[in-house]
Amino acid sequence: MSQQRPTLPPLVAHGPDNKGAVIVVVSYSWMFISILFGLLRTWTSYTRDRGLRWDDLVFSLAVLLIIPESILTERAVGQGLGRHISTIAAPNLVQYYKYIYQTQLLGILVQFLAKFAVVLLIERLADGLATKKSHYLIKAMIGTWSVFSLFTIAFQCNIGQPWEFTRTNCAAGGKLYYLIITGTIATDCIIALYFIPVVWKLQLTRAIRLLISSFFSLRLVVCAVGIAYLAQFPEYLSSDDKTWHNTNPQILHQVVINLSVITTGILGVRRFLSDLQTGRLALVISEREIEMTSPVHGQTNRGNNQGDSSQNLGAFCHRKGGNSHHQSATDSLNNPDDLPLRPIVRNSPNSLSFSRPSALRQIYGSRSINVRKSKFYELLDSGPGAATTHTEIDKEKHAARRRILSHAFSDAALRDVEVLVVENVRKLVGLIGGGGADSGWTAPRNMSDWCNWLAYDIMGALVFDKTYNCLGSEEHRRMPVIMTEGTKFGYWFAYLPFRSSVLQMLATTPLMQWLGGQTARDNAILVSYAISQFEERAALEKERKQRKEVSVHKDLMHYLLNSADSKTGARPTSAELKGDALSLIGAGADTIATTLAGALFYLSRNPSALLRVQSEVRSAFNALDEIHTGPKMDSCHFLHACIEETLRLSPPVAAPLPREVMKGGIVIDGHYIPEGTVVGVPAYVVHHDKDVFPDPWSFVPERWMVGSPLHTTNGGTVIVSKEGVERARQAICPFSLGSRGCIGKPVAYLELRIALASLVWTYDLQETKGPGNSGGGGSGLEEGRERVNEYQLFDCFGSDRDGPILRFRRR
Repeated sequence: MSQQRPTLPPLVAHGPDNKGAVIVVVSYSWMFISILFGLLRTWTSYTRDRGLRWDDLVFSLAVLLIIPESILTERAVGQGLGRHISTIAAPNLVQYYKYIYQTQLLGILVQFLAKFAVVLLIERLADGLATKKSHYLIKAMIGTWSVFSLFTIAFQCNIGQPWEFTRTNCAAGGKLYYLIITGTIATDCIIALYFIPVVWKLQLTRAIRLLISSFFSLRLVVCAVGIAYLAQFPEYLSSDDKTWHNTNPQILHQVVINLSVITTGILGVRRFLSDLQTGRLALVISEREIEMTSPVHGQTNRGNNQGDSSQNLGAFCHRKGGNSHHQSATDSLNNPDDLPLRPIVRNSPNSLSFSRPSALRQIYGSRSINVRKSKFYELLDSGPGAATTHTEIDKEKHAARRRILSHAFSDAALRDVEVLVVENVRKLVGLIGGGGADSGWTAPRNMSDWCNWLAYDIMGALVFDKTYNCLGSEEHRRMPVIMTEGTKFGYWFAYLPFRSSVLQMLATTPLMQWLGGQTARDNAILVSYAISQFEERAALEKERKQRKEVSVHKDLMHYLLNSADSKTGARPTSAELKGDALSLIGAGADTIATTLAGALFYLSRNPSALLRVQSEVRSAFNALDEIHTGPKMDSCHFLHACIEETLRLSPPVAAPLPREVMKGGIVIDGHYIPEGTVVGVPAYVVHHDKDVFPDPWSFVPERWMVGSPLHTTNGGTVIVSKEGVERARQAICPFSLGSRGCIGKPVAYLELRIALASLVWTYDLQETKGPGNSGGGGSGLEEGRERVNEYQLFDCFGSDRDGPILRFRRR
């Protein structure tokens, strides 16, 4: 027979004649919520502004005062609050009055600080959009209410015993409280509605204006609870059993002061402030910001805009046709036909996106440029516990890590690589043509999947000296999918406003997997998988050394495990190597899969280009076994042009690679950018600049071949010049640029040339028409994805994609 578990006494006594426990639960529950919002706002403000502003400090003080206020409420419950006065001993009743007296004073202070913090926030955000007189008026109103309330509570009752709140001991029988509560409601309503007209002056979409207005209007909830508080007060005031009838008023009092703090904290959430400040800055740059860009502050604003603050203003505002117009980075990506392209877009309060090709080399060109990778990269690869070669922010550490990795991409290493690439491409060619019907055409193949499998098999061989056989077996095919989904989580995770070591540690925990859903779980699987692959490979390398075995093929991990920095002699740590393993899995597979699938999509949609590349490759090579690097491959100029054009139209990483400006600032496209600003150039945007790439949305490989005729949109023809090709090369960045550019670029081109040449040499191919878009755009997709002949990529610091759906027939 099972034993009954003993019941424990409650922390606070409760029963039909004792409601104290309810008050304590309500008080502490709201207190913890207020503290949570306080921490949220304080941390976001600190990480965003690298410090706390006055409104943040005032708000933080309000949050701190809630703690003693809640403790005093609990003490009041212990002395009789929530019980009938007849059951309370006289000494306890005196203590009850004292604690309630203190909670009332602290409550006024908390509300004053919370309201004043909102006014300071509005004053900061509405700089130039509202008069100083209106700010002073609201400050005076809140100050008058708070001083009146404090003095009323402190001195309305007998001076000898000001805490004893009874009708006989207090002036006007305590009815002065009505003025206090009414003043609370009035000030909260005014604060809630004061800023809304200003919001509608901002250059934001209607939806964003409504969202921001709703955040400020949330304070009307405080007004509503205040009205309920006021409605409960007459019964309490007229009752002789005050400890009992103070239950509901005290609960509502706790709700009012905590809601006052919470609704203030909500206004400090970074995402909301980002929208709000972006709108304000799109409308007007404050005088201080303009002064910071002028030579008066010891900075040089070179170029055509030197000393001309109005031109700086126009650039930051993306002014078009004389009207200020705000456009986000997402708008730039989704509406590329909205011409002319704005040269600079402010996509967050502290981030600028540049669209001109000239900005590419001014931001990414060389190691000496006064920028570094932004803090975005600190969270991008949080799982392994250390920065990777790709995500390392420190320039010196990155240089050392890159020197170690460079051993894996030497000429000798590339010769080893080619053997593995050819081997896996031959397997693809053999398998993809199987199951042909009587007509000779195969069943439809989703080339996004097949390109993933090929790229993953090649990656396994190159990085871990391991055969995954995704092309021939189902066993490992789930990993490319998990890789894409897990990368999505890492990408989104890196944009969180709270970039800290705590978040890095939480990245793969069960808590984050619960909060982040399936993508977070996939990320945890991916990280665990990468670590296990590294540990397995490291153990194999150790065994080979013990047996003094010489490996026929030296994979990337061989070089990382056995190489040291040529300058310092330093070797990467185990955590760093695990991070590199994760990075190489993604970088080694995604770029190839995306570009090869994209090339097949564009060739299947452009029959003349397909026929030309097939003719070129079939003329250059007499047999499939001949397809490898060498003079014959180098002669396939149109093949190379097809790859370049695919990389232009469908860059594997479409979004900006964020860089943070360091001390001293930088000049980009003639505009001085101060320290701490995050800058970048989206590859997708610059690759579609019609000044560099005429007819930018069409697949035109000829634009990369000097001497080729190029048809213009007005029906004419021009001959591609050497200067034109060079200009185009200066504006393309699928592998980034400079010292941070992709070190595996030669391997990527090697894989793409061999794979694409082998497929078009062996097979004729055609797209299968079906109910879907087969990788292209369409009217049923979201805005910006209407182009039927554009391969659709979904940015996740890589690219998610689907299609094309093709059939193959041996020639």
